Order: sequence, then structure tokens, then C-alpha cells
Amino acid sequence: MDIRWNILIIIMGSALVTLIPRVLPLVVLSRFQLPNGLIRWLQHIPVAVMAALIAQELLIQRGISHSINSNG
Repeated sequence: MDIRWNILIIIMGSALVTLIPRVLPLVVLSRFQLPNGLIRWLQHIPVAVMAALIAQELLIQRGISHSINSNG
């Protein structure tokens, strides 16, 4: 099997670009003691993301955006 080096470099670069934003915050933040208020605030992030995803599905149908207010 012949290796195409440019494809291999693209795959390795893509893996590195994907890995850095996931691992770097974990490594950096694991060295610090986060305040309790920040930890409580971070616990709400998954709920906020799910709410945003659901709201997007409810308000956008067939590429048409529906407004929340009734002025238009």
C-alpha cells in the first residue's frame, strides 16, 4: 500500500486541531482550584446548551425563522 503523505499530514493535522481544544482546557484547569460559585455556574451549562438546541428546533422550520414577538 502506497502512503500519500499529504493525506496523512492532513489527517494528523485534523486530529491535532480537534484534540487541542478538548485537552488543553482540561490540563490547564486541573491545576487550579475553581471557586464554588464558578463550579455551580458551570453546572448549568449543559442545561443551557440543551435549551438552545431545542429552541432552535422549535423556532426554525424548513429554513424559515419564526419570530418570538408578534410584530411581524
